[in-house]
Amino acid sequence: LKLYYQDPYMKEFEAKVVDVIDGKYVILDQTLFYGAGGGQLSDTGEIMFEGDKSKIIDV
Repeated sequence: LKLYYQDPYMKEFEAKVVDVIDGKYVILDQTLFYGAGGGQLSDTGEIMFEGDKSKIIDV
């Protein structure tokens, strides 16, 4: 589910991890992160889980 279509000004959201690939790629059930396309860069940000943070650098 692409949450940015519902509210483009939303800054935080909760999601469930559906899958983790190669220990570094995370698949979520919903997202606010907009993917790269048509010359537009993808969003960046942070994902928080179990008290840790990881940077999101490519969507």
